[in-house]
Amino acid sequence: MDNFWTTFFYVLVMVAVLVAVYFVTKYISKKGGRFKSRYIRMIDCIMVGRDKHVALIEVGDKTLLIGITNQSIQTLADINGETIKSCSDAAQEPSPKGFFSMIQNYIEKMKKAPGDLNKARMQAKAARGAEHAKGDCLSQMDEAVNKRKNEMDGRNKT
Repeated sequence: MDNFWTTFFYVLVMVAVLVAVYFVTKYISKKGGRFKSRYIRMIDCIMVGRDKHVALIEVGDKTLLIGITNQSIQTLADINGETIKSCSDAAQEPSPKGFFSMIQNYIEKMKKAPGDLNKARMQAKAARGAEHAKGDCLSQMDEAVNKRKNEMDGRNKT
């Protein structure tokens, strides 16, 4: 039993160290930025090939699209910054702000998973049923209603 508690203690210490390292690196990444500038801000950057990037930067009130390679940096276009800001505001969903909110979102999705799975199964079953149907859905419903009316009329006459 003593072995269990020492092992448990070591595991607990390791988890505490990992959590501490996570928060320390997060703090350091916010504080230190080796490419910080007061006048130039990189909005977005994408790699288009080996050692080739296209970057969107903001210099003062201008927004520039630049191409970056090992040998050169070229201005590709002068872009309207207001258009980009309005598009990015409309397209962006609020993203989780940290590890714990990501875990919370994951747990919420896992709680909803059985219901989502059942819904997907029902949709697949309905789709398979629609493939095997001879006519469209409305005509089948009309036939069923008419059949039921005829049965009810037959019972009422007797």
